[in-house]
Amino acid sequence: MKKHINLLILLAIISCNRIVPDQKEIENKIHSLYAMKESIYEVVVDTSLFSKDLVEELNNLKRVRKMDEERIRRSEHPGDKPIMIEGSFFSSLMDGYTEYAIKGISIEDSSAEVMVEFIYPSDPVEKWQDKVVLVNEKGWKINDVIFSSPMTKDKNLKERLIAVKSQLKGGH
Repeated sequence: MKKHINLLILLAIISCNRIVPDQKEIENKIHSLYAMKESIYEVVVDTSLFSKDLVEELNNLKRVRKMDEERIRRSEHPGDKPIMIEGSFFSSLMDGYTEYAIKGISIEDSSAEVMVEFIYPSDPVEKWQDKVVLVNEKGWKINDVIFSSPMTKDKNLKERLIAVKSQLKGGH
């Protein structure tokens, strides 16, 4: 019995020692994401920040915009605006946020969820929480953002990206 208790204590210590560095790495990824001031259209997609799947989706979005810019340039209306996501990519409110805070991190195996609270100074002040989903692909990487339903019609970031791409196929 004493061996089992010692083994459980040892496993708990090992588990805690692994979780703390993971939490720190995850916090750093969240801070990197929400510190981005450049438009995703203006920069190379960071493969150390985003999962392989999300990198592909973001690069596809950039290709769609470039294709639409070309189509518009050759059209009778070269001043039209190309298909794109305007405003904040990674938060529910398209106007973005002025403050954010990590409210909780949940890690299970090779996935993690982070609750992030945002504030936007309007009248009244907008306050909401989004959930950032990460996967461990030889390091923690952002895989999706689940949006707060009252703030946007998009359920998550991947749905937002797919909706924009489908505009080119359907509407333009």
